[in-house]
Amino acid sequence: MTSRRKFIADSCRGCLGLLGLSFIAQSCSTSSNVFKTNATNHVVFVPDTAFTSGLPNVKIRVPEMEFDILLMKEDADYKALYLKCTHEPFGLVQTNNKLVCTAHGSSFDMQGNVLQEPASRPLKKFKTEKIPTGINIYLR
Repeated sequence: MTSRRKFIADSCRGCLGLLGLSFIAQSCSTSSNVFKTNATNHVVFVPDTAFTSGLPNVKIRVPEMEFDILLMKEDADYKALYLKCTHEPFGLVQTNNKLVCTAHGSSFDMQGNVLQEPASRPLKKFKTEKIPTGINIYLR
């Protein structure tokens, strides 16, 4: 039988390990711009100028959404992923080549597919449309 003292010590070490993993994931994160905007009729407009830093990714922050959207430019195409873990509602951190949930360790590739459980479903993807002055992200 485990003593109360050993149980508490083991629990604290586990929590510190998760906290350390969180700091490591954040320190390995890839920088990206944060573009703040609003949705109109469930459509988010992102101007081309949001990509001015030369980075291929932009985090879109919309007050109506609990988590950010990652808008990625790939050649002439655009992809938008909701940065909400599908295991439990926690935000994701972008590293060099994946998206990581620092709460429970789930990870996703840049297409939104699960790489590491406990998440078992892919990330939510939003339809995008390139228009002459920018990109529309359709939230429905």
